[in-house]
Amino acid sequence: MLTLVLISSFSGSLYADMGGIRISDVKISETSQKAIILHNFNEEILILSTDLNADKPTGLIRFIPFPSEPKVQLASPKAFESAKTLVHEHQLKKLFFTKSSTHVNNVEITFSEQLGVHDISVIKINSTADFTQWITNFLTSKKLSSKSDFEDIAKIAADYTARGINWFVFDFVKIDSATKMIDPIEYRFKSPQLYYPLKTTNSFGGIGNIDLFTITPCTPVSNLAPGCFGLFNMQATTSSELRTDELTGIIQDASQFFGKQKLFLQMAQFKGDYSFSNDIFYDLSKGVNHAVWIEEETSGIVYSRLHEETAYQPISLETYQPKYLSYSVQIPTGWQKSESDDMLIDKTHRLYLFNEDKTILSISRISEPSKTAERYLFDLQHPHFKPPFEDYGKTETISVNGLKAIRIDIKTQRSPLLGSQDSAIDVVKRYAIFPQQEGFIVITMETPLSIAQKNQNLFEQVVKSLTLKENVTKKVTPAITDAEYKVFEGFFSTTPKGHANYPPYFEYMLEARSVYEMTSAVDDKNKTMPKLIKDILGNDAKTMYDSYLKNNRIEHQITDRILIPDFSIYTEDAYRKEKERHGLSRTPGMFGPGTYISRVGFNAAQNRAIFYISGNAAPITAYFVIMKKTDGQWKYEDAILDKMLIP
Repeated sequence: MLTLVLISSFSGSLYADMGGIRISDVKISETSQKAIILHNFNEEILILSTDLNADKPTGLIRFIPFPSEPKVQLASPKAFESAKTLVHEHQLKKLFFTKSSTHVNNVEITFSEQLGVHDISVIKINSTADFTQWITNFLTSKKLSSKSDFEDIAKIAADYTARGINWFVFDFVKIDSATKMIDPIEYRFKSPQLYYPLKTTNSFGGIGNIDLFTITPCTPVSNLAPGCFGLFNMQATTSSELRTDELTGIIQDASQFFGKQKLFLQMAQFKGDYSFSNDIFYDLSKGVNHAVWIEEETSGIVYSRLHEETAYQPISLETYQPKYLSYSVQIPTGWQKSESDDMLIDKTHRLYLFNEDKTILSISRISEPSKTAERYLFDLQHPHFKPPFEDYGKTETISVNGLKAIRIDIKTQRSPLLGSQDSAIDVVKRYAIFPQQEGFIVITMETPLSIAQKNQNLFEQVVKSLTLKENVTKKVTPAITDAEYKVFEGFFSTTPKGHANYPPYFEYMLEARSVYEMTSAVDDKNKTMPKLIKDILGNDAKTMYDSYLKNNRIEHQITDRILIPDFSIYTEDAYRKEKERHGLSRTPGMFGPGTYISRVGFNAAQNRAIFYISGNAAPITAYFVIMKKTDGQWKYEDAILDKMLIP
């Protein structure tokens, strides 16, 4: 990528050849290019290094074109080693194709000894005359001379400027006969597309390698066959989701650069002739927002052919209908069964099936009214700890016999049994989650990664066989709306620090990680709007408070759709036990144990909200909370202490 513009020794003449200016008896080779590309859909950070050698000590100037003005600085010296570590920790792999088979290979990355020091200039070129004049001035500053008219180099510059690429970085380094990796440089610049310049590499000629590490809010390449980024000999690896704190060895401000976006690591590798007709300009909207992995390791069968053949393999199934439950499903014949019926305890029923190939199939019915499919999916995708080898596939909605279902696959590892000599194995967990009027049904298959594609058809047949005896067309409109749940998510995501307008003891409300499943109702004392609320709400006061009163005439069921980590619903059964012990009510005038929230009142524009929260902390307190919607997110605006009770 880094074109050889000028090669100079400390004595001798210069002449132009193959797009560069080089010493007559000096031969330069670029054996490989390595780049880390971080892109946030608006701005790119390109961390770049190359392996270079010469048949005798010399200096060289390389130039790199950019679509906008770059900010240049030395990159972390550990950037590429950190990227290599991430590739290994996240187990990126690539397919190896032959005429008769498909194999899975680990990703190999090699590094040479690093070489400094750089002399860097950033210039904007408006004409080829500007370009040649700059080179002439640079040679003069280095006390070097040249009889060349730079015609070939000017043609390269003209090609870029004609395409609106006017910014160039010139990098002067000294090299010798040992192959060394030039110290990495970080370039930060605006670009809506992922950018990597290639055409200037043509000046080197010959054969070389290119390793691109991409860290972006999507998986750029989902097809793992050769030919990505428009290059026949370039092939992408699998991808894996990253956390920003894993990038500290590459850039320090990763959380600021990416914000709250999901991140995915993927590699693309090229080996072939340095003869490129285009640079890489890649639209990241073509990427996918999930990890991509390989699900089969069977040699002798091409991947796509394997999928076609397994689709028609006969599978013996039998009907299963649990006692007292209103569904039936087809399950594989002859598998070992284990059943758990806890409907009278926590309203759950589970069936487990085991096969000799270490595949586990389960069908679970969760009937607790506060439990939802949305929360179940959220918890799957937001575990307390995500190991690097665990990744989440595409989430999609499907229809099965008139039922809506949510599909997701997760790649992870199954740990060996304690005390055994077995090792952990890579597995794929496939989920089909069926939301119900109360609770949900989930069908899960956990199968070794090496035979996941083989068992795909079995899972699909079991999922498609699910039927319900109840009337599935009956629709129940939830009393608590999606908009209200978003308000609650915004409130409980508020950091309990940094606000001057918190009332006394309010941090206890923000730190609450569970609420009772029934909302609090408005008592007679709170039907009149407090003056302080009227002053804060201003013109929105009447609309918001009337909406609040209307929604809170009676109690309503809360489900666990407050989608933030570590949040739970305290059930009514648990409340009844507390009520019997303490004789307490949920109404704001008499506080029960734990935290209670009311329904939400909105203004006409639906961008301000008010609700009531009370809790049995020390002291017992209750507040009116006011939220405001900014940039699509609900943020804390204010809160008013309504009651305080010191036991």
